[in-house]
Amino acid sequence: MKVTIFQPTVPHYRVPLFNALYACPDLELRVISAKQGHALPDAGHVAGLPYLDDSHQWIQLPPNHALLWQRGLDTVPLGDPGSVVAVCGNLRYLSNLPLLARARRRGVGIVWWSHGAGLRRSRFAEMLRWYVMQWVDAVLLYTDSEVEDYVARGFPRQHLFATNNTIDVAEIDRMRKLFDNDDLAAFRASKNLDRPFFLYCGRLKQSARLDLALDALRILDQEARTSDLVVIGDGPERTAWQKLAEDYGVAHRVHWIGAEYDQQRLAPWFLAATGFVYPGPIGLSLIHAMAYGLPVITHDDRANHKPEIAVLQDGVNGMMYEEESSIDLAHKMGRLMDGSCQRAIMSGNAISSVALDHSIDNMRKNFCNAVEYASQRALCRTGS
Repeated sequence: MKVTIFQPTVPHYRVPLFNALYACPDLELRVISAKQGHALPDAGHVAGLPYLDDSHQWIQLPPNHALLWQRGLDTVPLGDPGSVVAVCGNLRYLSNLPLLARARRRGVGIVWWSHGAGLRRSRFAEMLRWYVMQWVDAVLLYTDSEVEDYVARGFPRQHLFATNNTIDVAEIDRMRKLFDNDDLAAFRASKNLDRPFFLYCGRLKQSARLDLALDALRILDQEARTSDLVVIGDGPERTAWQKLAEDYGVAHRVHWIGAEYDQQRLAPWFLAATGFVYPGPIGLSLIHAMAYGLPVITHDDRANHKPEIAVLQDGVNGMMYEEESSIDLAHKMGRLMDGSCQRAIMSGNAISSVALDHSIDNMRKNFCNAVEYASQRALCRTGS
């Protein structure tokens, strides 16, 4: 079966899934995307994959450049009836709409791959998404909880699938076994980390709200419960937040590592940390941290998170602080430091939370189920 996936770019965390799909003997996979550095500079695009055509660049449309058009999609062959296209379910990508119309005319199945919840949308945007999803063949959401939410709102269950969105947790499992306590002690000594430290790993953009974590460090300092913060990542807010750390008097406690994607270099940071702090809306970073057994602290407004927040159970595998409150964030960080929340139990719960349902192989199977269903619906539509 020919399957063509249309993506804005191909970020590094998607490559294991696409590689697994490419290895399936009954799938002929092609991924259509743009290169990094055009309309979507933050995505960390990966090039040079055998199934990838990344020549279809994005242009930003006036008046405010919020809408995007991907060039050349009308020239991409979609295959015979029963083939399938999977598109990113974001209505900002206007070029997907004529693509979907062409697919329907050709009897090609359509998978709408999208967040189903989180990061508050306007009522109009939600109604428009709901309308578009009525005329695709399968809706592929990120989590099982989103599927249940859509069923409760009246969407036909048989059209809904969930990937249980993840990263390559098998690789992380190998990394956990690679480092023992002596290795981690030596690592901490080499980095001059003689205090408990919290880890942030992600883009340094305004929505991450790292300013709250810096203020929480200041509060902990005032309470004589000192800790460090290790920041892995880069982005437009780095300079401003470095200045803020100086203003708060905690610059000496913040370690700015920069962007890093290699799991073996990331592993000791995750394994040696006390907890993972993500003050803003969290997504796959939650799966990343929990796969290492790192309890996650993030804010308590689930509607203002990405779908992966469904994995977090407050007080079980992580903790939620009162949104916008650096005082409560400091309190939760302090609880992890002093052991009052039984951190070791929480760490084990974090690992088990992602071990079964959030593997690349499970994600591949879920994706293939949606593709097969969409193909069968398309064939029924055309009478083939």
